[in-house]
Amino acid sequence: MIARSLIAIFLSFVTLTSFGQNEFGNIHVKVIDAETNQPVPFANVYLNQTTIGGFANEQGEVDVKKIPFGTHQLVVSEIGHIPQQRKLIIKATQTMYITVTLRERMLDVVTVVAKHDRKWRRQFKRFEKMFFGSAHFKQCDITNPSALQFNDQNGQFIADSKEPLKIENNYLGYKLDFVITNCFFTAEKFNITGFARFEEKKGDEKQSNKWKEHREKIYRGSPQHFFPYGDRQCIAN
Repeated sequence: MIARSLIAIFLSFVTLTSFGQNEFGNIHVKVIDAETNQPVPFANVYLNQTTIGGFANEQGEVDVKKIPFGTHQLVVSEIGHIPQQRKLIIKATQTMYITVTLRERMLDVVTVVAKHDRKWRRQFKRFEKMFFGSAHFKQCDITNPSALQFNDQNGQFIADSKEPLKIENNYLGYKLDFVITNCFFTAEKFNITGFARFEEKKGDEKQSNKWKEHREKIYRGSPQHFFPYGDRQCIAN
């Protein structure tokens, strides 16, 4: 889980993908429903904070290949089910077979509305600036904003989502699926906890070179530059 500024997501991702390893393993994951014991098709199966992963087929199965030796966090999510995560240790080239059981998410139908009111739209604008930071928030888009729900409680601005947020970072050239498990902001601190899967955006040579330049700048810059948060601190659990 993530309980620090989102620069940590990027740094972990760069470390895993850029420096690489010489030895790799594979996993075969089967996803089933806890109540029915039936396959969960099209579940999202990935290693947290990386581009490594895939989607289950109609039988709820997927092969994830070329995983570097070492310890990883496997995340399995699907709309309508509660995300699951587990520690994954890859130390052999033989395929590892894993079964993951997902429990159905109980949706609060009372909070589901067809159209968001002015208050929600103001809260969403506030969330964008806090979540992405003031410097680059206009270059980052949430493509499924209606999934978000907000609440002001005891001086905390709390955000939650009933499904993974679909995020496009047009400054660094990444698409992200971000599962929020805990997210709040105050005047002095904030906490963002969740799971992230990266996917590189497609672009022409000029755009790709610009993204590469931005990524290098972020990687070698301060921890306030990925989705900058100003001078606030992110607290750990």
